[in-house]
Amino acid sequence: MPSEKAFTLNKLLHRIEASKDSFSETFAPLTQAQIRKIQKVSAFIARPTGRHDSSRSVVVLTEIWNCTPQVFVLCALTNSPSKFFRLCREAYLQKLIAWWDRVDHPAGLAQILDKYAYILPPKRRSTTFKSGSLASPLEGTTCTDSPLGALHIPAERGIKAPEIDEAVAQLSTTSCLHTYSRLTSYRLCNRNTD
Repeated sequence: MPSEKAFTLNKLLHRIEASKDSFSETFAPLTQAQIRKIQKVSAFIARPTGRHDSSRSVVVLTEIWNCTPQVFVLCALTNSPSKFFRLCREAYLQKLIAWWDRVDHPAGLAQILDKYAYILPPKRRSTTFKSGSLASPLEGTTCTDSPLGALHIPAERGIKAPEIDEAVAQLSTTSCLHTYSRLTSYRLCNRNTD
C-alpha cells in the first residue's frame, strides 16, 4: 500500500492547479525563489544522469516540456524534479494534456515563457504544416522529439507553427536534411574508427 506522502499524478494535478491559480491575466515577475526552482528543473533535465530513477524523471519532465511548456513551468514551481520518475507507471502525459485542455490558461503564465526563456530548457518541438506543404503526410499531428522517440499529439491541441510559404519550407527542409545527413555520416565514421 503506497504511503500518504507518495508522489502521484493526482497530487501533482492538485499542486499545479493551485500554482496555476496564482497567475492572473496580467504579467507579474517571478520571485527569485521561483526563478531558482525553474532553473533547477531545467538544469536537471539537461544534465547526463546515471541513476535509473533520475533518468526516468528526466524523461517525464522532458516530455512534459515538449508537449505543454506552461505545465512544465507549473511542475517546476511545485515539485522536486527527482520525484517525477514515479509517474512513469501512469498515463501521466495524456492526463496532464487532458487537464490542461479543460482549464483556463492565464495570460500571465503564458508570458513567463517569453520573458524568462533564458531559464527554460531549449525548445525541441517540431511543427505541423498547412495542407499541401512538404509535410502533408503528417497533417493532423504534431511531432515532438522526446527521449522515448517521436510523440504525436493531435493537431487540435493547438500546437501549430505559423503559416510559412512553400519556398521557405523547401529551403528549411533541404537545410535540415543536409545537416542531418552530415551528422549521420560523422557518427558512422566515428563509430567505425573505434
